Order: sequence, then C-alpha cells, then structure tokens
Amino acid sequence: MTPVEYREFIEERILDILEDLRSKNEITPERTKEVAITVLDSIGEDMSVDDLYVAVQKLKYTCPELALVITLAMDKYDDMKKEEEALKHKKS
Repeated sequence: MTPVEYREFIEERILDILEDLRSKNEITPERTKEVAITVLDSIGEDMSVDDLYVAVQKLKYTCPELALVITLAMDKYDDMKKEEEALKHKKS
C-alpha cells in the first residue's frame, strides 16, 4: 500500500465515522468541523506511511470520536508491515 492509498483509507474511514455520528446526532456540526480541521492539519498529502501512522495515533488525544478509525488505521499499518516482512523473507 502506498502512502496515498493509506492516507485515502484513513480519510475515508474518518468521513464514514463523522457521517455516522452526524446522522445519529452524536456530534455537533461545530465539533464535526473542529475534527475535520484537526485531521486536515495532521494528515498531509506528502507524508510517508510511517508519518501517517504517527499522525493518526496523535489524533486519539484531540479527536476521541475517531477511536475506531485510529484502531483500523493502526491495524492496517501492522498488516502492511507484516506483508513487507514476509516479502523480505520470501526474497531471501
């Protein structure tokens, strides 16, 4: 998975969560905007996968609403690292 694909994975999950929370009135429009701004400020287009991983982890302190997304992103990162390691061993 490329950094762009990983970032898009994260962004799509964040949008899903925010839309779900809004549809259930579990988050205000103002808080939705705050979370969106925080995410945009935290996750840049030119970041590496490792940098995105670190940025996502930091969101748990400012955007607890995104706990599920953070877990999903961390799991996806772990899966990517396992795949990379498996490929390294396969080439050896």
